[in-house]
Amino acid sequence: MILLDPNVPIYALPTSVSGRGHRSWARQIIAEGVSSIGAGVNAISLAEICVGAEDPEFVFFICAHAEVRGYALATADASRFRTYFPGVPLILL
Repeated sequence: MILLDPNVPIYALPTSVSGRGHRSWARQIIAEGVSSIGAGVNAISLAEICVGAEDPEFVFFICAHAEVRGYALATADASRFRTYFPGVPLILL
């Protein structure tokens, strides 16, 4: 299973200004995950997407979920996640 950083689905949107440089990568990660081992967002990621705010506590809980479940984490911001859980496998931009 690939857990998606909240920015990955945002980058994949055709209307995302912030995702322009990452759109094809985000779409590829989502498509590959869904067609093979699975890809998704957790409730914390969904809340961050809906609220539109980045909070360090959100990062902690997203990483904790990935580590406890043994998921890889797709992200364009490795430093943010490695700070809290350096052992979580990352799929990077």
